[in-house]
Amino acid sequence: MTGEKRNRTADIILTALFCVFILAVGLLIYILPQKSFSENENSSLQTFPSLSYDNFMHGDFTRELAEFYTDQIPCRDFLIGLKGGAELLLLRGENNGVLVGKNGHLISKHLYTDENYNNLKLNSLAVKTFEKNAAELGIEVTVSVAPRAIDVLDQYLPALYSADYRERAWQTLNEAGLQYTDLRGMMQSIGSGAWFKTDHHWTTNGAYGAYLMLSDKVGYNPFSTAVSYETVSDDFRGTTYSDSGIHVLGGEEFKLPRISGEEDFLTERIDSNGKTVQSFKGYYDESYLEKKDKYSTYLGGIYPLIRVTKPGEEREMILLAKDSFSHSLVPYLAQHFDLLLVDTRYYTGSTLKLAQENGIEKVLVLYGIDTMATANLRYLGLK
Repeated sequence: MTGEKRNRTADIILTALFCVFILAVGLLIYILPQKSFSENENSSLQTFPSLSYDNFMHGDFTRELAEFYTDQIPCRDFLIGLKGGAELLLLRGENNGVLVGKNGHLISKHLYTDENYNNLKLNSLAVKTFEKNAAELGIEVTVSVAPRAIDVLDQYLPALYSADYRERAWQTLNEAGLQYTDLRGMMQSIGSGAWFKTDHHWTTNGAYGAYLMLSDKVGYNPFSTAVSYETVSDDFRGTTYSDSGIHVLGGEEFKLPRISGEEDFLTERIDSNGKTVQSFKGYYDESYLEKKDKYSTYLGGIYPLIRVTKPGEEREMILLAKDSFSHSLVPYLAQHFDLLLVDTRYYTGSTLKLAQENGIEKVLVLYGIDTMATANLRYLGLK
């Protein structure tokens, strides 16, 4: 066999193997069970879309079909981890918009668009409108904004990395005229212990710092009840870990505050009709400790309405208009008040009417600044 024929034979074999591989992958996408959720990424996956005249004509079917092929590709988690590992080997220091900081910190860059900054203005206006309407009814409102890891972990950012752009979000809030308690200084004083290395939330230490700083604003004396901190997992891998695709880094400790009398409290998840759909003692749904999303141990995760009370005691109830940052504050605030937590990203009724119906005279509005930049909080402004 001449050299030319050998080369041609090798080309044919290689081409055939490549075609077989592509065909096998294509078939496996349909043969293997479809996954609707990725625990590793903590996000929903696109299953095979339904075909209708409307979604085909509007392009939704083809868009969802492309997402289906991306989300259901075999060995997806392995391939994502392989890409993240390759980025580390190439010393790029980031992947999927997440920086690999010092001491194992994964820090989201939060590169916002003009639409995000406009969203910040609109959500600030909704908060201000809520404050105005609440004041007319004699309801006292305290507003606070939780920072991001990139706002408070300067010393853990990669060398020579500039994060000056991050100030624009805070400038946008100030230019919108929003009056709020800025928690950045408190978090910076706590240091790395205020923030998870692999998640976008503050730790229980960070939540306690916010609890101390908000005491004068909301009106309570920080409690002196005996509290201990239990390490319930040493392999916590949060949302930033999921977003990064860098799965070669290890997990971290996840701690819960254990406060005397915890079992005397009742947490209820409530539907839009005021009906309790789930309840449990204390403030923790510990079934989540067996899952990747361990942060949802607090209150059982996100829900439009959650009520935390101490049955058998007459106590003042306050309303929290919030995102998930407030969940880790609950064990501390519950020592002073019954709590009605409203996530206005999902609760579309009037928060003001809800406060009136429950005889509430104090409201704490607490969102992360990233939520204000990326979510729709306009329902908060409804009368």
